[in-house]
Parts: sequence; structure tokens; C-alpha cells
Amino acid sequence: MKNDFTEIYKKDLDVSLKPLSSTDVIEMILPDLNESEDYIFVTLTDKNGNTVSQNTELLTKPKSFKWQNPEIDAQAVKVDGGVKLTLSAKSLALNVNISFDNIEPKLSDNFFNIATPNPYEIVVNCDLSPNEVLKQLQIIT
Repeated sequence: MKNDFTEIYKKDLDVSLKPLSSTDVIEMILPDLNESEDYIFVTLTDKNGNTVSQNTELLTKPKSFKWQNPEIDAQAVKVDGGVKLTLSAKSLALNVNISFDNIEPKLSDNFFNIATPNPYEIVVNCDLSPNEVLKQLQIIT
């Protein structure tokens, strides 16, 4: 993928693995990649389509990657047990960390990557309103 989420190459594979095992699934040469602007993003799903794992790999050292401001946007709605945050970015955002000014709630996830144009959702377990959560929200990447 390019840093702006433009898809360069996509391949879907059907693979069967035994539990607690590992194996090489694919080996390929990807020509014409720009090491300082492109990255590899892989999603592993189960037979029901549920995401099991996602991995993002830069093709160079982070200090040599041409980072863009991801301009992360946050939306919030009330859900049972808290507030659902929906985060989206305009470019690759690695190691996104969520924190708050005056609360330390339990989060469904933290320290994650936004590596595709698809929104990333987390649940903030708290008694605050969505607006209060957004006011206290700090996003670091």
C-alpha cells in the first residue's frame, strides 16, 4: 500500500492451518515498490471472515519512511457499557495510543495501527457522554 492508502497489489489466499502451527504461506517479489513511501499490510481471517490478526510492515527503517500527517478523526457514540470511538486517518498511522485528560478507563484496544482507509473502532468503558469523551481524548502516534 502507499502511504495514502492507495492499494498497489492485493492477493487473497485460502489456507488451512493446523492449530498451534506455523508455515510459510506465500513468497513473492513485489517490483516497483518505493521503500520510503510504501508498506505491506496483511490481514488473516478465519473461515467465518473474522479478523484473527493484522500486520503492518514498513520496507525501510521508520526514520527513513516519508511520513505524512495522518489527520486522525474521531467520532463517538454511546453504547452499552461506554462509548464507541470510531477513528479514521488520511494516511498510515502506526502505534496509535489513546489516552484521556482526567479518566483512566478500560479500553477494548490501544497501541494499534490505522493502516487502511477503513475506520478503526474501540470501546471506552466509562460513564461519560460521547461529547465528554471527545473533549478529554488525546491521540498520539
